[in-house]
Amino acid sequence: MEYEKPNGATDHREDTKATAVPCRLSVSVSRNTNQTDSTNDIVYDSLILCRPEVDVQAGDIITVVLENGWVREFTAGEPFPYPSHLEIPVTRKDVS
Repeated sequence: MEYEKPNGATDHREDTKATAVPCRLSVSVSRNTNQTDSTNDIVYDSLILCRPEVDVQAGDIITVVLENGWVREFTAGEPFPYPSHLEIPVTRKDVS
């Protein structure tokens, strides 16, 4: 989120825009995995579908929590608005 510093300059910081927004996650096949003895770098592309009025900008961090407790973070790409829904291409990049 953009905010104004005490000196008048603008900067960005992480802040929660919304919570508990119903959506659907379409997971694609992994596009890159770099697995070694010490690290697993996981990178893949997916698509989030939600209501058209949801405010998501490219670069936003989206945390997805499924009913079974599965939690993953994604970085949003440029959203594609349709009259019926919003399609948000997202990329997961985690090191586990």
